[in-house]
Amino acid sequence: LVVVINKMDDPTVMWSKVRFDECISKLRPYLKSCGYIIKKEVKFLPISGLGGANVKDEVDAAVCPWWKKSYTNGDNNTSVGTLIGLLDTIELKERVPDAPVRIPVLGRYTDRGTIAMGKVESGTIRAGMKVVLMPTRNEYKVEGVWANEEPVLAARPGENVLVKLGGGCAVEDCQKGFVICSKPPCRAVSKMICDIALLDMPD
Repeated sequence: LVVVINKMDDPTVMWSKVRFDECISKLRPYLKSCGYIIKKEVKFLPISGLGGANVKDEVDAAVCPWWKKSYTNGDNNTSVGTLIGLLDTIELKERVPDAPVRIPVLGRYTDRGTIAMGKVESGTIRAGMKVVLMPTRNEYKVEGVWANEEPVLAARPGENVLVKLGGGCAVEDCQKGFVICSKPPCRAVSKMICDIALLDMPD
């Protein structure tokens, strides 16, 4: 998790390290209650969104003399001076292109066949392959794959896709919440155990 402290160029702040540390100290208990391990999983970064400092280019040392020393020492689990630089160093894990296909269906419609919408969570889906729709366990052939509304040969993890299902798949056979799988398909369960964190309680 990358936490950006914005408006550091405000006249009441002027890139003050005291104010930056104060914001972090107020955020830490909340993030810890959400299940984050602060020292390992959370990175803090001061920026000016309006002026662009520390977004792409590092803030001038004359304006903020403490920042370069802070990230060089690895303070607040941050070792890169800019937001874009920090995002470039983050490795996305647990999305394996060689794993079985898993695409939760977010919606579907009819256009000369049944089109399912979803995001590839794991595996690689290709036109022509056979898939299993869980939990019904019906098998269908993938007649086409689109990413960003452009036809593609294959889609990898993280891509939002449209998948045309052939083999007699009617629109009522593919419901929101179903999962498009390659073999072996995901398990269907009647009960699950989870931790739920409420981030906001509307009035």
